[in-house]
Amino acid sequence: STVKAKEAFERISQKHGVKVMHYHYDNGLFDTKAFKASVEQANQTLSFCGPNAHHQNGVAERRIRELQESARTMLIHAHRKWKNMHSTMLWPYALRMANTIYNNSPLLNDKEKRTPMQIATDTKVGINRKHVKTFGCPAYVLHRNLQLGNPHGKWAERSKMGIYLGPSPVHNKNVALVMDMDSGL
Repeated sequence: STVKAKEAFERISQKHGVKVMHYHYDNGLFDTKAFKASVEQANQTLSFCGPNAHHQNGVAERRIRELQESARTMLIHAHRKWKNMHSTMLWPYALRMANTIYNNSPLLNDKEKRTPMQIATDTKVGINRKHVKTFGCPAYVLHRNLQLGNPHGKWAERSKMGIYLGPSPVHNKNVALVMDMDSGL
């Protein structure tokens, strides 16, 4: 599964014109014969951190810490709004939202104020900020009958309130993930 993940990452990178030449990893899953053979077959190089020396990969460790702190802050904020919400269930969504925000926020040290995503893909296209809301804020979803164009009672509710969990990773960028407060889905 680690080799498959590596190959999937390289396919995505290649779509954006980036060729991976070197990997720097912790020991463990990346120190297997299968992974090393995959690296060698792709004409790449590989180096490892020392045992328990996370400081040797400081850039990645800092990014992980920033994402965790941002996701934790989002969950605390959402929990204050929705007292009966199970915050641990929403951790993956908060982490994904933190990563989306990080990747699409302009870098202050970049002269052109590009985002990490623009730098990685070498494009000028950025995220449309009107489609991104605050994690955990109320979101209203149009009733299914109205979505399908079916008649709806004059006095019937036209929408249902849910919790905004960020943009959908598999749909168009203006499609949001919204948790149903009744079912938890």
